[in-house]
Amino acid sequence: MIETSDKGRRELAAMVSIAVLPFVIAALLFFIFPNEEISSQEAREGLEIEQILQINAIAAGGKWRILHLVEDTCDKKCEEALFLTRQTRKALSKYAGEVHRIALTAKDLHPDFMNLLAQEHRSLSVVSDPQIFSELLDLAPDGFGGHRVFLLDPLGRVVMFFSEKKLGKPLLKDLRYLLRISRMG
Repeated sequence: MIETSDKGRRELAAMVSIAVLPFVIAALLFFIFPNEEISSQEAREGLEIEQILQINAIAAGGKWRILHLVEDTCDKKCEEALFLTRQTRKALSKYAGEVHRIALTAKDLHPDFMNLLAQEHRSLSVVSDPQIFSELLDLAPDGFGGHRVFLLDPLGRVVMFFSEKKLGKPLLKDLRYLLRISRMG
């Protein structure tokens, strides 16, 4: 009789330890090796804009906006940037309607550039506003020449900047994240 009682206690202790031991190990690892939090800047591909700039003149009915700063002509890098943002918007599939593309210029566009936009980028809106163009040019981080792309939230605030190298998949990653969290509220 004594042997069965000891055997039962050992089985009970083994079952309890199987259930409790993983929690004890997890707690020890949590306190011994704390997980360093990833900063929000490291988690995002584009550069967050700290300065608050609200652009009400380019409102797009509560949609996110990809805003290109374009000159009067468009070289190969400009064409590539326009292509990448078009493909990024298409890659959003059913959420593509929540994003609007805008080309902002300070002066009238060259006729060849206008033809390119009319043929290949029909969904791209063209806005000419020297004041907003200048404000955004000043807002762009130093050392990023070439084509500049900004992301505006549905309220018209400039939230992120993307250099030529961060267009395509990095922009898509950030847009998917922002669209997901903006639908939560």
